[in-house]
Amino acid sequence: MLGYENGVVIASRGKSKIILSNQYGYLGYYYGYKCFRPSEIKSIHDLNDLKSIILNDGWDVDWVTYQWCLNNFEKLKDM
Repeated sequence: MLGYENGVVIASRGKSKIILSNQYGYLGYYYGYKCFRPSEIKSIHDLNDLKSIILNDGWDVDWVTYQWCLNNFEKLKDM
């Protein structure tokens, strides 16, 4: 299981990070800080929407990790 501490970091800005995690039983993301519950990512489309949002907000995307997440989306949901 991926938690906040060992989740997949897909973007950063300064010391803040966007982390994918399935700690609560669904794939979600923490948006720059550890929130109470991460926002859910149900599909690859949701992941692409997140990418657009973070690019527009000036985050630095880790493209290698992002591509890995796209290629392994179903595995990532079950980790």
